[in-house]
Amino acid sequence: MPDVHGRPYVYLAGPDVFYINAFERGENMKAALAQRGMAGLFPLDTGLSPGDFPDPAGLGLAIAAACEAQIRRADMGLFNIQPWHGPEADGGTAYELGFMAALGKPVVLYTSDPRPFALRIAADVHQGEVYRDGPALRGKRDHMMIEEFEGFADNLMLVGAGVRTARLLLGPGAAPSVAVHPSFEAAADFAQEFWQRQNSPA
Repeated sequence: MPDVHGRPYVYLAGPDVFYINAFERGENMKAALAQRGMAGLFPLDTGLSPGDFPDPAGLGLAIAAACEAQIRRADMGLFNIQPWHGPEADGGTAYELGFMAALGKPVVLYTSDPRPFALRIAADVHQGEVYRDGPALRGKRDHMMIEEFEGFADNLMLVGAGVRTARLLLGPGAAPSVAVHPSFEAAADFAQEFWQRQNSPA
């Protein structure tokens, strides 16, 4: 539900919380959203402190619960799916994206890596050592199939969730390639347009 000023709450998911300037990054993203008439919810806004818990496990579980509560509160989410500690999106971000999508809320994706997902896996995991096995692309090291769909910037489940949101605004023919934006700013602009269009008087 929007805030008292009618601004939608937007959950800001991604590995941004792990950077050394995480709080600054969060404040900058929230400021950018405020300029667009939206209110950002950053995971570090929960105010949880290690000193409040007797052990690290308790803190970890509290963070998970607090982030889920933020997602439930949010009207929509922006998801940074840049590769993190590997060729794919951060695992926590992927979970949060699926969690929000399962709640039926809009999700908008962006990444700093423009390479197609299959190309990224082939290059970063297999160092280009791949081969064709009929229609499938496989890595020579393990012979596992590489997920390969034209226009997909990450795993098909993540992109699929973004496509559903994009098609609500752009129409049923919107391609997967337009569902993942090239920057946070582009994703924020799309989220603003989406919210305005979906909530404008008929």
